[in-house]
Amino acid sequence: MTSGGDVFQNITGSTIVNKSIVEASFNKVKEEFDSDTANALKVVAAEIEKAGNKEAAELFESFNEELQKPEPKRSVLRNF
Repeated sequence: MTSGGDVFQNITGSTIVNKSIVEASFNKVKEEFDSDTANALKVVAAEIEKAGNKEAAELFESFNEELQKPEPKRSVLRNF
């Protein structure tokens, strides 16, 4: 179980994008930038999930975790 309330069961071989983290990033980006940029995060999350690329999902989750920090490092975000 994640802190956002999502429950993952029987997911062997599945690629999961943590929707709670994406939603938190969406809200932060929408507040600090604009809704188009925030919506892009949701589009990327959906495409990663659709593609089933585990590495992409892990990198995207790390990107979103960095984005949640009070002062995210732009160089780290660019690398993701």
